[in-house]
Amino acid sequence: MRYTVRAFAEGRHDILDEMCRTFCSMERTAYNLLREDAGAGAVKATLRERYGIMNARWVQSAMNQAAAVMESQERGIQYRIEQCREKARNAREKLKRLSNPLKIQGCQTRMEKYESRMKILRQQLAEKSYPMATFGSGRLLRQMSTAGGKRKEELKEGWRERRSNHLFSVGQANQRGNANARSSFSNQRDAFLMEMRNWA
Repeated sequence: MRYTVRAFAEGRHDILDEMCRTFCSMERTAYNLLREDAGAGAVKATLRERYGIMNARWVQSAMNQAAAVMESQERGIQYRIEQCREKARNAREKLKRLSNPLKIQGCQTRMEKYESRMKILRQQLAEKSYPMATFGSGRLLRQMSTAGGKRKEELKEGWRERRSNHLFSVGQANQRGNANARSSFSNQRDAFLMEMRNWA
């Protein structure tokens, strides 16, 4: 189960911003390495060396997030394969009922199209050659590519903020949560306070 808590980082906004930027960069690096079929050990070693983060929990969290993005992409491709299979099946059933040569030819063309698409998708899945994930926002990235001047700079700033604005922290039952990120409720502020530990 996953919970989202809005919390204040009292007096440490600059440190938290830097942690978020670094964590998101670690996540993107891990994603690229996993796409290249790097093993878990190699990914962890690269993240530690490149970012100077020795804490195994943060490194593992970044890798878990990257793996989740890949899994989501693979499920999307599997769904598209299933859609093509269903459409090809429907076209095959329809073909049995047709007698008009032009309609038969059109139906066969559609079947070939779906079969061809399935082959490409299966190959992408096997080779992990599917399109890379856009971290931040695909919509903002597309808008940024066509904008110009001040508008482009505004979109760029928003896009950078979107791709550098989160941490992912997993707790353990035997430690009553996560040793790296502890939240507590403040009656004075009527809000949660977040304590971040052992970043490096």
